[in-house]
Amino acid sequence: MDDNNPNTINTSPEISSGTPMEPEPMNNMTPPPSISPEPVSSGDIVFTDKPKKSKAGLIVGLTAGVLILGGAGGFIAAYAINNQPENIIASSMNKLATAKNVSASGTINLDLDENTTGIDKATITMGAAHAGTNENGNLGIAVTLADGTEINNLSIGESFMNDGTIYLRFDGLEDLYDSYLSRYLTNFTATTETVSLNADAGLDSTYTTTTVTTSPMSSGITSFLSDAVSRLDGQWFKISVNDITNSDLLSSMDSSQKQQIENTYNCVVNLMSNGSTYAKEMTDLYSQHKFINMTAGQDSYYNISLSARPLTDYLNALPRTNLFGNLTSCLGATNASTTTLNPEDVEDILGQLPSVSAKFDGFMDHTLTAMKISQKTDMYDMNADIKITYPDNLSIPAPTDATPIMERVEELVNEFSALSQSQNESGNQTSN
Repeated sequence: MDDNNPNTINTSPEISSGTPMEPEPMNNMTPPPSISPEPVSSGDIVFTDKPKKSKAGLIVGLTAGVLILGGAGGFIAAYAINNQPENIIASSMNKLATAKNVSASGTINLDLDENTTGIDKATITMGAAHAGTNENGNLGIAVTLADGTEINNLSIGESFMNDGTIYLRFDGLEDLYDSYLSRYLTNFTATTETVSLNADAGLDSTYTTTTVTTSPMSSGITSFLSDAVSRLDGQWFKISVNDITNSDLLSSMDSSQKQQIENTYNCVVNLMSNGSTYAKEMTDLYSQHKFINMTAGQDSYYNISLSARPLTDYLNALPRTNLFGNLTSCLGATNASTTTLNPEDVEDILGQLPSVSAKFDGFMDHTLTAMKISQKTDMYDMNADIKITYPDNLSIPAPTDATPIMERVEELVNEFSALSQSQNESGNQTSN
């Protein structure tokens, strides 16, 4: 090879003194950026591989994903199970039985056959509450009679205390008496006339005919009733079993009988006050005989129906529960016999019940919050709408201005006895 030939390219330039030759830059060309080798130590070039990524993060991520998906799957499964109709019922029944405070309110509308009942329509507003072991309720009644008469301010209030004392209040009795009852109350007297029909009339027997005549009540009795109604209207009355058994009206009753009445009543009251202790027993019994069916209805309501066979089994199993045993013990009937029901009889009864739909609130746990009830017969058309709440704070105190009811009853009985005696004496004097 000719070294002097300019066309000859030397591919093996010699390196002198270990120093690399720097290539000369080409004319009009920008040299490429220099790349610094790393790391360099003692003039030697050290080559290193890219660091390998750890698989620990991937494993942790996959594990977390599995756990999250598994937890979500379990949550979804639990939600699906808890929201099955039968579990919604069981959960809400248990909540209703064990809730410390429950309040219900609603309206019942009745459209009646006025030719049969004498009433055109009626509206009942109701309210009820349970707080601890105390309960109260109120019914407001508005009635339109067949003749167009309206009674709008009749109401009945009730409170039941945990010691067994009951309080009652009646409002609107005077209006009811004046606008309706006073027109229909009469005193019936019967006069018997005997007519002898013998052989002369071609008969072998003597027949007795009875003629019944009616006359309006005497002014004395009418005045007494009007006064009695006014003394009962708008007042709270206290009803105590002890007041009743100690009343003069029961003075002829043996003391042992009175004591038995008081013991029985107090035993039942204590049983009712501790009713929540039987909630699990009754819920477990229902889980064995699920007689309530639910199907989706309108506006988030469920249509409720009952199955005769499981309901029959449930009712026949009640006598074996502690609740039933303790109740019969209170009543002094420890060896009480029970009648076994059959599904056919229960089916007949179920056929006469109204239609019911219910609404439940809750996510994993459920509460009964509303009910609709309707029924149509030859005598009436009924629709009811009831709301149920579970307030945190609810108190039901006993009325402070209540009159012992036996005091008022004794007053009225004594006054009526005196009036009757006076009228009898007056009648005897007239007949003489």
